[in-house]
Amino acid sequence: MTQEFCTDNILDVVVIGAGFSGLAAARALRQGGLRRMAVIEARDRVGGRVWNAEVAAGHTVEMGAAWVGPGQSAVIDLAKELGLGLRPQFNRGDTFIVVDGRPTRVPTTESPITNEDFVGNLDRLAETVPVDAPWGAARADD
Repeated sequence: MTQEFCTDNILDVVVIGAGFSGLAAARALRQGGLRRMAVIEARDRVGGRVWNAEVAAGHTVEMGAAWVGPGQSAVIDLAKELGLGLRPQFNRGDTFIVVDGRPTRVPTTESPITNEDFVGNLDRLAETVPVDAPWGAARADD
C-alpha cells in the first residue's frame, strides 16, 4: 500500500505546553518569521501554572505562579511587555503554617520558611530523593 506524502502538513517546530514559557517561545518563533509550527497542550486551557479560579461568588484567587522575584527578570520583562499586571507582595505580619493538621500563627521573624535551619533541613531531605526515581524515596508514600 502506498501513501501520498503531503508536505502541507509538515511542521518545522512543535511547542509542547501552552504555559507562559511555551506561549512566549511560540510568540518569539512567530516574530522571527517561523510559520509552520503548532503549540500543543494537554489541559483544556492555556496558561500553565498561570490561572485564576473563582472560589466563591465574586472571589477570585490566583491558583499558581502568583509570585515572581527580582531574579526572574525574563518573566518580569515578558509580563510587562504583555501588559500583565504586577503588584508588590505584602510581606509583613505573621505567617500561618499547618502543624499537625492545624493552622498555626508564627511571627514572620520566627517563620520556619525564612529560617536557615529550615532551608538546610529541606536541602538535606531533598538529597535523599533519587532524581531519576523520586517514587523510590524512603518516604515517597507519606
